[in-house]
Amino acid sequence: MSSIDGSANPSRVPQILAGTIIPILLASVFVVGRLYTRYIITKNWGNDDTLITIAWISSLGLAVTNILFVPFGAGHHQIFQKESQIVPTLKLAFIGRLIYQFVLCLTKLGICVFYLRVFQDKTSKYIVYIIVAFVTVSALVIELVFIFQCSPVSDAWNFVNPNCKPANPSVIANTVCNILADVVIMAFAIPRVLPLQMRRRQKVSLLMVVGLGVLVIAASIVRCYLVTMLADNDDLPWNGYEITTWSTVEVATGLFCASAPCIRPLLRQIAPGFMSSISQTFSGPSRARTHTGPSSKYGIGSVAGKSKRGEAFELNSTGGDGRGTGTFWVGEEESGKRRSADEGSEVSVLPSRQVDDGGKGDIVKTVSVSVTSDAGVREESPQRAVHGWQNV
Repeated sequence: MSSIDGSANPSRVPQILAGTIIPILLASVFVVGRLYTRYIITKNWGNDDTLITIAWISSLGLAVTNILFVPFGAGHHQIFQKESQIVPTLKLAFIGRLIYQFVLCLTKLGICVFYLRVFQDKTSKYIVYIIVAFVTVSALVIELVFIFQCSPVSDAWNFVNPNCKPANPSVIANTVCNILADVVIMAFAIPRVLPLQMRRRQKVSLLMVVGLGVLVIAASIVRCYLVTMLADNDDLPWNGYEITTWSTVEVATGLFCASAPCIRPLLRQIAPGFMSSISQTFSGPSRARTHTGPSSKYGIGSVAGKSKRGEAFELNSTGGDGRGTGTFWVGEEESGKRRSADEGSEVSVLPSRQVDDGGKGDIVKTVSVSVTSDAGVREESPQRAVHGWQNV
C-alpha cells in the first residue's frame, strides 16, 4: 500500500473502455450487416434473426453496464474508491452477470434456429431441438442460481456482512454448460458439411465458418479463469477490468460467429469485384446442380422468384436405367412470354445489331442444366444442404 500512498492515482479506465467498446463495435458491424442483408437484400427474415437482434441489443446493455463501472471507481485502486460507490458497483455486477448469460443463451439459440433452416431432414431437426432444450434449460438454471445466490437477493450488493454462497462453483458450472453447448453445436454441423459435394477449398471455407465457435470457447475459458482467480482479490476495482473485457469479448465473438456467415449477399453488393473470386464458396459444383430456383423454402433466389432477365434452361430427365427420358425447356422472355422449344437456351448478351435469324445479337449465351435422378435417393440429401447453405 505504501507504493500507492503519496503517488498519483493510476488509471486503467482506458483499458476498460477499449475492452468494452471495440469488441462490441466490431460485433455490431457484422450484426447490422446480417440484419440489413436479411431484411433488405434477401428479404428472408427468420426467427434466428429475431433472436440475434435481441441478443445484440442486450449486448449493448452489457456494454453500457461495463462502462458504468467507471464512474463508481472501476479502473482505480480500491483505496481510492469511496464507500458510496461500492453498492452501485455491486448492483452493476449483479445486472451484468444476468445480461451476460442471457446474451450467450440467445446467441446459441439463434445459431440453432439457423441450422433448422439449413438442415431440413428429421434427424437433424430432432438433434437441434435437443440442443435448444439443453441451452434453454441450462441457461435458465444458471440465471436462477445467480439470482438466488444470496439470501435475501439484496445481499448481493451488501458489502458489510452478505449471506451469499461461493460464486466460483456457479461460474465454473456456467462455463462448462456454455462450452458443452458450443462443442455440441459444432459437432452437429461439421459431419453434415463433410459429405457435401463441393471443391476442397470451398469445403474448407465452410468448415472454417462452422468452426468459428472455437473462438467463443477460448474466450469463455479465459473469462472463467479470471473470475475464479479474482474472486477473493482485495483490489477488484483495479484488477476487475480483465473480467469486463473478456466478458465482452466472449459475447461479441458469439455474435460475430452467428452473423459473419450471413453477410455474403451484402459483400457481393458492396464489393462485387472482391466477391467474384469466392462467389462459389457455398455453392460449389456437384453432380446435380439446378440453379433455376430454390431447393428449399430458404434456398437462394427464394425471394425474387424470377430474375430480371428471362432465361431458358434445358432440363434433361434421366430414368432409373440411366437413359434419357426427355428434354424440355423452361424460362421466360424479358417480355414475360414463354420461350419456345426450338429457340433453345440461347440468350443475347450484347445485342449490338439485329440480324435476320431471329434477331439475336453478336454474342449469345447458352445455358444448359442437367438434372439427374438417382434411384433410392431421399430428399434429405447432402446436395440439398448445399443449397441450404446458400441462404447464409
